[in-house]
Amino acid sequence: MWALQPGQLVEVAASLTSCLRLHSKHETTRLRCRLETGRTHQIRVHLHSIGHPLIGDPVYGISQRKSALPVAALEFPRQALHAARLALIHPVTGEELCWESALPADMSELVGKLKNAQPP
Repeated sequence: MWALQPGQLVEVAASLTSCLRLHSKHETTRLRCRLETGRTHQIRVHLHSIGHPLIGDPVYGISQRKSALPVAALEFPRQALHAARLALIHPVTGEELCWESALPADMSELVGKLKNAQPP
């Protein structure tokens, strides 16, 4: 982070993330997000900025609502973030490239635990 000087003008890159709510329960929400831009930490920063940080995020993560979260969310050992699909246009060939990946077992287990969680 840097300190701006009085009158200093800084250009900030725009970024856009669209999210669809898939499931909510006990202060947790499963989302499907689509990034229209590709900024560093984009999903993490955007969700934190609207008060919905990622489970397991050590930088932008759980805050004042910690006591309202189910145990499974508090104990998850990593960021609950998964790229199911990545697509881009190759900068040289112009070819569209796409990769897909199934939800990892630990995240599938977390989703199941959160769906069945009782209030803390």
